[in-house]
Amino acid sequence: MKLLIDKPISLRTVRLLGSIFPGKQHLRQVGLEGSSQEEILKFAFHHGYILVTADETFLSLINAQATAPKAIHLRCSRLIGKHVAGLMKRHISRIYAFGESLDERILLIDEKA
Repeated sequence: MKLLIDKPISLRTVRLLGSIFPGKQHLRQVGLEGSSQEEILKFAFHHGYILVTADETFLSLINAQATAPKAIHLRCSRLIGKHVAGLMKRHISRIYAFGESLDERILLIDEKA
């Protein structure tokens, strides 16, 4: 599973996720830091990434485009590596099921759920 981690989420998250999500990259690691949201979505779509973001603006862009990547929307109070990695590890089965789904475009993961 290829995940593209959005910039508000700590780069440290990539290391903390270890091998449970192979192919994960942070925007910085693929040279997209400072890119527009449209450029990020286009890159993710064309390279087969699922975007991991806490930015709700991406959701409306994804819903408005026919050719947009899937996205995992994180609702959490702290976007630091340890917190985000723990949240994603707790929802690993949902994330992998979402990755395999042909129908779903957005997966919401809320720290309060």
